[in-house]
Amino acid sequence: MRPRFLAAMPVALILMATHAVGSQPIGKGIFVYSTMCLHEETGDLLGERVTVARYPEGDFVWFQDPEGGRDPGQVVNADIEKRGTRIEFTLALPNGPGQFTGRITADGLAGSFDRGFYNDKGRGDFKWPRVGSSQNGFAPCK
Repeated sequence: MRPRFLAAMPVALILMATHAVGSQPIGKGIFVYSTMCLHEETGDLLGERVTVARYPEGDFVWFQDPEGGRDPGQVVNADIEKRGTRIEFTLALPNGPGQFTGRITADGLAGSFDRGFYNDKGRGDFKWPRVGSSQNGFAPCK
């Protein structure tokens, strides 16, 4: 019985993630926001990906920033208000903790870090569009 359950788990996760993309951002499920792209000349991944997992047991964020190495990312607890539109999480950064505060919409996730993590313009504000979990590969960087 246990092997069947384990074999069905990936299918269940894919179905949950696919369902989450079509549902409201305030529900339970898995939501993916990303600006990741593939640099055509170097083959490097650029950008970030934020996966928000909302479960009855709690909310989590898997934050991935592949630039500069093979960092697998960080999984951290997230504080998401009951309606599911305001989100906060804290990353361990080289110069200390960096807290992200933002808003979840049907189209994306936007907000800013209080310190330690900056976009390509040198500011701590970010906007990640919502992407489908079935997205294979990464688009070329523009």
